[in-house]
Amino acid sequence: MPLFRMMNSLSNRFFWVLIFFICSFCRVSGQNLVTPRSFLNSGEAQVYNSVFQYKDHSFSGLMVLKKQGSNYRVVLLSKLGPTIMDFLLTENGLVYNMAPEVMKKKIVKKLMEQDFDLLVLRKLDEQQKVRKKANGFKMKGKEAIKARVDGQKRIILAKTNSWFSIFKTKAVFYYTDDDAIPDEICLSHRYVKMRVQMNLLKQ
Repeated sequence: MPLFRMMNSLSNRFFWVLIFFICSFCRVSGQNLVTPRSFLNSGEAQVYNSVFQYKDHSFSGLMVLKKQGSNYRVVLLSKLGPTIMDFLLTENGLVYNMAPEVMKKKIVKKLMEQDFDLLVLRKLDEQQKVRKKANGFKMKGKEAIKARVDGQKRIILAKTNSWFSIFKTKAVFYYTDDDAIPDEICLSHRYVKMRVQMNLLKQ
């Protein structure tokens, strides 16, 4: 009988030790699953030399990107000074402050919302909708997004993941430094003649 009690006690101890190690492993694994944030999350403005093209229309200048609260502001300035475009990405959609008439068309505005939502990685603000995948993340929502990351958890590729849309968008992010600010961003479509090419203006 004492032998039986001793074995039973050892079994209980082994069981609790095993539970302890499993819980510890889960905590460590959870720490490794930290999702990235938008490169604008610090609230600091980033300025890019940019070329924006839509069909036969082309605009070039300095694009200023900044997070303002839960919104993202995008301003495209000509190098001579005047504002070409100025808009906010909000939870309720894209709001123009200023834009060429061609960009105000309903279908173009929708494309702009989708494109810049992807470009500034706004969906990463909703961390509860972000899911880990093999080599990146998937962001659920009205326009689902797939993203691939590098070894430093920086997003290097993001694309819309809707099965039924021909207006799919892809953005590629390039880094030359160790920081989280992309030095070059290229956004394009497969079936739509809309493209954005951006190069970081070093400060």
